[in-house]
Amino acid sequence: MITYMTPSRIEFEFNGESYTVHGEALDPSFGMDYVIYADDFHFTDATKEAQPISVDVRRRVLDAIKIELSSKGTRFEVEGDDGAPVVEGPSSSGASRCEANQPCPAQGFWFTPAQAGSRKYFNAGEVMRSVGGDYGATIWQWDQNQAPPKLS
Repeated sequence: MITYMTPSRIEFEFNGESYTVHGEALDPSFGMDYVIYADDFHFTDATKEAQPISVDVRRRVLDAIKIELSSKGTRFEVEGDDGAPVVEGPSSSGASRCEANQPCPAQGFWFTPAQAGSRKYFNAGEVMRSVGGDYGATIWQWDQNQAPPKLS
């Protein structure tokens, strides 16, 4: 059940735990029409915030939030919830970027603005390579889209 909702976050009670998912009110005059950022999801309790949440629990909480918002007549959109498996990424630890030649902080897809088409899957701990070139230092950034590439 939604226990707290503001223009920037929803707190939801599920099986005795409180979870927070962030979002954005599109226009409060329309009754909190909302965009939910499904990839910005964590425990509400700050002492547990960095703990991983299972994919099953995350999916069940997001589905319950959608049902509750719909039943209240709130129009909403969910970003980062395209049906692809939810991957625990660096958003909970704050490490959404990593310099080249450093160990990868979280397994998943990363990209660098230093090279077009650079999206690559790294395992946690794998050294993130430098791509060289005239752009400058290679800084890898966490890709919010963790869906695998589709074959054309």
